[in-house]
Parts: sequence; C-alpha cells; structure tokens
Amino acid sequence: MKHLIWIIPSLCLTLTTCLNRAHRNVISGTQPSFFDAFDYPEGPLPENYWSEGAPAEIRDGHLYVNANLPDQQAATVWLRREWSGDLLIRFKAHVLASAKERNNINFFLLYSDPLGTPLEDTRDQRSDGRYARYHDLNGYLFTYVQEPDSAEDAPARFRFRDVPGFDHLLAERYTYTGEGQTTRQIAIEKRGDRISYSVDDQLIFSVRDTMYNRPHTRGLIGFRTFGTELWWDDLSVTDL
Repeated sequence: MKHLIWIIPSLCLTLTTCLNRAHRNVISGTQPSFFDAFDYPEGPLPENYWSEGAPAEIRDGHLYVNANLPDQQAATVWLRREWSGDLLIRFKAHVLASAKERNNINFFLLYSDPLGTPLEDTRDQRSDGRYARYHDLNGYLFTYVQEPDSAEDAPARFRFRDVPGFDHLLAERYTYTGEGQTTRQIAIEKRGDRISYSVDDQLIFSVRDTMYNRPHTRGLIGFRTFGTELWWDDLSVTDL
C-alpha cells in the first residue's frame, strides 16, 4: 500500500510534467515560416536585410552591430519581408559591450509607413538611425534595457509602445535582469490584439492592444539598439 501511495503522486507529477512539456512543444515544434541562422560569409549583410544608423554585418556567424562608439550610437536592421496576422517571433541576442551599461535590445514589430510608402524607399530619411525617426511610423516597439547607473542586481526595464505616439505605453515592467555577456532567448507572440513578450522562457508581459491606435496587422520586423555592441542570431518567424 505504501508503494501504491508513493506511485500515485509520482504519476501525477509525471503527468503534469508531460503536459507542460507538450504545451511547450506545441509552440516550439511548429514549423517556422522563416528561419535565419546568419551562417553567411563574413562581411556585409545578405540581400534580404538592410541597416540604418551604425552599419550591420555578419561576424562569426551572427548578425553584428557596434552602436557603442562616440559617433555611432544607434542602429536598426530591417528584414526585407512583410508579415501579417498572428505571429511567433524568436531570436537570440547577446550584448558584448555598452559603455554606459545600457545593454539595449529593442525590436520593431509590424512596422509600416502611415502613408503606405515602403519603408525601404524612405531609408535615407533615417540614415542616422536616430530613435525619433521611428516614432511617427506605424507599429509596435519593444524596449529591453539595463537601467543606466543602476546597481548590478537591479532589474531590467521593459517597455512596450504602440506607435505612432511615443507616449502610447501599453506595458512597462522592471523585472528579471539586463546584464550583458549572456545570450538571451527572446520570444514575441501576437495573437489577435494580445501580444506577449518573454525572455529566457520567462513571461515579462502579456497585454491587449486596445488603448491607442488600431491594432497593427501588417508590416516589417526589425532589430534595434542604442549605445550597445551586440549580436543577434537564430531568427525564426512562425505564422500562428
């Protein structure tokens, strides 16, 4: 009987574990519509990307940017492909250096020009990569940054904006960590008007976009950083 009593909770624990794993595998096992390991030859970006601000390149099998220089403090890298509908986006990011400890990892989701002009046609207007150049466009903006001058164990700052309108803050949290020299696994999921953001399998926020602009449903995705040297890798986009 003692053995039976021990077996029953063990079976429950095993079942719970299996169900949790199955739930994760439903998402992780979905075949991506797009995947890029950035295993290109060293040097310039491949043809399906372009950059604004500090130049981007392929280095050591990663998408690399150094926006941690006195004359190069901002960078955006766009993927030349339009996306729409419900999406799951995953990528790795690794901060190499940041003079002011910004450790800035930003992301643009479903970005477009309100006038309907392709973003690549107006890239010269954003050649310096200044942050304000992107605030009048349509899309979602995610910010993941270490608070400047904060203690080593201080939480990171996460912000989620609905632009146009830089003050259109949908979510803000101070949690987890923003320390550099560590590869972060970032996941962004959009289902209808609900958008979730996770780092290293930890959910940071999950909110509905019902406050400001009409929900964005079509546009480009792009990597963004400020005052930071870093690389990105293993970008995958899955239609949900």
